[in-house]
Amino acid sequence: MNTSDPWISSQNLRALLQYLDHCGVPAEQSRALLSGPTEAVDDPEARFAAKIYLDLMALGERATEDPWFGHHYGANLRPERWGVAGYMAYHCDNLGEALAVQQRYQVLVGTIGTPSLRQEGECTLRWHPNVRGARHVAEE
Repeated sequence: MNTSDPWISSQNLRALLQYLDHCGVPAEQSRALLSGPTEAVDDPEARFAAKIYLDLMALGERATEDPWFGHHYGANLRPERWGVAGYMAYHCDNLGEALAVQQRYQVLVGTIGTPSLRQEGECTLRWHPNVRGARHVAEE
């Protein structure tokens, strides 16, 4: 993988694989989309091409027949999925602080997209995808 290409952390990829398992997607199907040894998913330093993550999201939509797969996946996420950044956000006093942490540390979990946060009375979080076909990622 070229280091300038969009990527996703092993923690994020592992969380998605676990959710696919939970949804009944056969592990053989989801693991077949990984490039390289499946053990790399357990390496906290490993990075994977964004395309693998997007392909897994598409598989989830097809296998579950759920056009809102990304949204439902996101609703089931836990702080550990983002590592230290997730725990930091979890302990913020309010949503604005949590979104600011997410924006600042997003690069630790992947470069599929870039969040932007505007706080003028209300908080507005926008997602700017860095890859095509990231609909489920934005919904997540």
